[in-house]
Amino acid sequence: MDNSHHQLYSNTLTRSEVPEQVYILCDGLLKINSDFFEFYLHKLLDDFESILFKHTESGLANDSHSEHFSHLRNLKRTRHDFIPQFLVGIEHHIASICKSDMHANQKLAAKSVHYSTMDLVDPKLFDESQIQFEISSRCESQNSFDIFLLGQRFGVLAGRPAFEAGDLPFGPRKLCLCLQEAIQCLDLDAANTKQIYLLFERHVLKNYSELLFNCNTYLIANGVLSNLTYVSF
Repeated sequence: MDNSHHQLYSNTLTRSEVPEQVYILCDGLLKINSDFFEFYLHKLLDDFESILFKHTESGLANDSHSEHFSHLRNLKRTRHDFIPQFLVGIEHHIASICKSDMHANQKLAAKSVHYSTMDLVDPKLFDESQIQFEISSRCESQNSFDIFLLGQRFGVLAGRPAFEAGDLPFGPRKLCLCLQEAIQCLDLDAANTKQIYLLFERHVLKNYSELLFNCNTYLIANGVLSNLTYVSF
């Protein structure tokens, strides 16, 4: 298997060389993220497997039945790699908060541009880029206040200005990038790739407020902008 795409996510907390207190807080945030994603991504995979099984049962034509069965068998073979690979991306983004991650971000941006400009050649790539934009935008809109608070607190951790939604290490846009990388280990066709994105929105992003609450609460308890309030003008 070609693992070259995983080089984007090579940073870890142990390599990050952040100050000790920041390391401790980031490690706690990673634990919160790991618990959250392991729980909801397992639900996603179970739901996806159930969908594939129903398709297999309902396949009337021999070719259709064989194809659905092949997808189901493939998922059983590859699903154990999916969550660990997703969490590699989460750790990479958390570990990168205190330094410029422009090299990786430029690669990812280049991927996105490539997708949008190749739509006449390969609609699958364009569709993936579009669905990432749609589900991340909905999630950001539904959770804008808590994302704002977490962005302020990440600015303190990183010693930088407040993080915008797109810069948050586990903001909706970064989560879609983690999914884009992790989904490759499942070796899916276009239709099933789209299905995974829809299930990701249903199981993960619909519960995203839980993750934001837990992370903000954790940072408040550890003295990171404990008295932060939002005043609209």
